[in-house]
Amino acid sequence: MTAQNPLVSLVYSSSATHPFGDDQLAELLSVSRSRNSARDITGMLLYRRGEFVQILEGARSDVESLMATIGRDPRHRDIRVLLEEPLHERRFAEWTMGTSRSPPRSPRWRRDTATRSMTSVRAITT
Repeated sequence: MTAQNPLVSLVYSSSATHPFGDDQLAELLSVSRSRNSARDITGMLLYRRGEFVQILEGARSDVESLMATIGRDPRHRDIRVLLEEPLHERRFAEWTMGTSRSPPRSPRWRRDTATRSMTSVRAITT
């Protein structure tokens, strides 16, 4: 990364234009991992009930280019950038695209995960 093209983190959410089954999500991840590796982009994709939340990390120009591609992707609608910030180092350095799907239905699991998720969101935003 350079001063003109710094390392950034971008978090966005979007709605799927159609439900994603396991096969469609696996295909999306396979293609994304390959393309992200070629662009030196790392991050995490969350999908649940037709909604995506994704964290992207990389050189500003690469992240902006990828967001333009996502904006033209017919599988996404209502794309909203939630956070964009400079990074000193990657948080997902080993992940060309980590993922998580719908959690188990256990109320305790959801409560514990919500607590961890909020802690993670605070860590990402500070």
